[in-house]
Amino acid sequence: VLTDIDGTITTTDVTGFIGGKIGVDVHPPNVVEFFDKVSSHGYIVVYLTARPMAFDGWTREYIFGTLQNSGGGYSLPVSSLFMSPITSEAAITAHPETMKTRTLRSLLDLFELKHDIVVGAYGNKNTDTMAYLGAGIRGKNVFLINEDSEMINVETGDKTSYQEQVQHI
Repeated sequence: VLTDIDGTITTTDVTGFIGGKIGVDVHPPNVVEFFDKVSSHGYIVVYLTARPMAFDGWTREYIFGTLQNSGGGYSLPVSSLFMSPITSEAAITAHPETMKTRTLRSLLDLFELKHDIVVGAYGNKNTDTMAYLGAGIRGKNVFLINEDSEMINVETGDKTSYQEQVQHI
């Protein structure tokens, strides 16, 4: 299961990036429970972000520190984190879908059945969707999260939420 961070695990891109650093609660309801339960059901969660490597410490502290035991005893699973290999300055003008697509293709090339490895891919921007689909992930497994934390399946257009997804893992 793949997930973006800013705007997906956090409520918005900027608030998530800065708010988590200063201790503000910036994650949508049920997101931590959802990924905790995904992991406890045997799925591997992979974090994928366009954040540059310069923010590796901040990002890891937020995901694997701040969001541990946050509400109901749920924690985001400790797992792989793929970040942009570019500098902070280059990240301002970079195309996140290009970086994410390359990273995903490299990862999926490790498996013979590339299209069936990812059972869920979550993001909040069209660039996330483009990266997931561009890497060969099936549209039925890709979800776009809007600012109200509603999820839209990119293939069917069906709406769901983290809460509903928790019930169907």
